[in-house]
Amino acid sequence: MLIVKNKPHHFSAYTLIETLIVLTLTLFFFLFPIIAFTSWKNDLSAYQFFIQFERRIYAVQKSAIVHQKNTSFSYVQEKNYLLFQAPSYSSMMWQVLPIPDGITVEQDGIITFKAETGNESSLKKYTFYWTRKKQRISYQFQMGSGRYLKKIE
Repeated sequence: MLIVKNKPHHFSAYTLIETLIVLTLTLFFFLFPIIAFTSWKNDLSAYQFFIQFERRIYAVQKSAIVHQKNTSFSYVQEKNYLLFQAPSYSSMMWQVLPIPDGITVEQDGIITFKAETGNESSLKKYTFYWTRKKQRISYQFQMGSGRYLKKIE
């Protein structure tokens, strides 16, 4: 006669709590870079906006001197962009500068650079508010020089 011993079955399985912990950690490792990347992308677009704004001011001012015609830039509130105007025969293909989300224009005006000198004589000021950083960035134009003072508050 054959005697068979009953061996206790030992199952090795994960409990529900262990599974949830693993899923939570995995989800965290996948979502954290996505959330961080979105925030980083928004900051980068704001920094690029301010760099482009300063470069385009300089380009419009140079165009006034070179082409000996008045140039200007202004804020178009309905479409939320800055419009840089230079002579039609200049090679400025980037006259429109859209304002990214998270940046609002608080103070604006038409800035005109005089022909031949590139000077601006109105003492106007552009003020932007960067919502995420809670910063006010002001560009105060100086009379007679065509230069501006940048102030971050």
